[in-house]
Amino acid sequence: MIMQFSLLLAMLGSDAMVPLDELVKQAEKANRPLLIDFYAVWCGPCKRFDHDSTTDEEIKQALSSFVVAKYDAEKGIGKELADRYKVSKYPTYLIMNHKKQTIDSWAGYSKEDMLKRLQASLADSRPIETKIATFEREPEAELGIKLAEYYSAQGDAEEALSVYQKIQSLANAPDVTFQIFDLKSRQMHRDGLKEPEVERAAQAYLAQPMDDVFKRVYVVQILGDMHEQKSDLYKAELAKLFRQIEDGNMTGAGQAMAEIKPEYLLHVKQDQQAAYEARLAAMAPDWHENADLLNSIAWWCFVNKTMLAEGKAHAEKGISLAEDDTQKAMILDTLAEIEYAQGNTQLALARIQEAVAAEPESEFYKKQLLRFQKAIEDQEGNLDHTNN
Repeated sequence: MIMQFSLLLAMLGSDAMVPLDELVKQAEKANRPLLIDFYAVWCGPCKRFDHDSTTDEEIKQALSSFVVAKYDAEKGIGKELADRYKVSKYPTYLIMNHKKQTIDSWAGYSKEDMLKRLQASLADSRPIETKIATFEREPEAELGIKLAEYYSAQGDAEEALSVYQKIQSLANAPDVTFQIFDLKSRQMHRDGLKEPEVERAAQAYLAQPMDDVFKRVYVVQILGDMHEQKSDLYKAELAKLFRQIEDGNMTGAGQAMAEIKPEYLLHVKQDQQAAYEARLAAMAPDWHENADLLNSIAWWCFVNKTMLAEGKAHAEKGISLAEDDTQKAMILDTLAEIEYAQGNTQLALARIQEAVAAEPESEFYKKQLLRFQKAIEDQEGNLDHTNN
């Protein structure tokens, strides 16, 4: 009964924003560690965990050993805690004991990874500071990887890279080139790391034997996101990966092909219509009546600067189907980006103002509003300068 009560209270705390101290007390009373889930409403992996935490029996069973607290990291208490614990990616999970000592922290969600990490944190409940001291005395790859992921979740890329480099120096070290690439790509976006260094990290990983097709897809997609004018390196690696998936017999080939085929058709074959149709074909059958899925295809159109009229129509329909203000604001943001890409600056501004009105506590939409306002001011200033 204590377990059910404490777990239920923590789950309710995601909306009620129960203070952390209260949840720590409940965890101590239940004699369980506290698992904090820092999420964002627009985050796809966050939504998958939210779904699995209530429907997947293995996940539910694993979570029963914890008090689970869910905090929106962009609002109220959730934002305060996210800042305190240096959350930089979503979802970020943090496990702490009754003394508020961190046992583990990591970013990203998959069912298999979550089950492994929850089990490991129960098996080794030492505070993270103790684990760091142990690794410094006796470097060991498995512990090192966990510590590097902890540093990464804290936004400390330099320390994480240092640990990965120490792992690479160990005898029989596992391949960590993917983790190094992931860190450097995030440094590029957050800290302005130079693109050539990220590209070298990508090439180091892509030179390794195929280990996980979805990691390959991820790395190639990041290469594509680095330049508005797609680089020759990206196009070559995209074409290579497309052929590998098409010719190979590998786990997850169908899903991986669905992810990269639209990009291959768009950027290698340069066929916008075929790429758009492939993107639609990869969607769930009910996508045209699902607000989130309509938003995802609209966002794809915006990001790729293709079929913008169709993307706009999808976003507008998604807004009409939105179930709450949170979902509505997210799609309004997409529509604002499309309007701006089409040159409709005043409409873009109006849409983002609607998003702010729908979600007034969101710092993200406030920053978007300032961005659009500045862009319009700069545009008007340039026009005045030209006229003079």
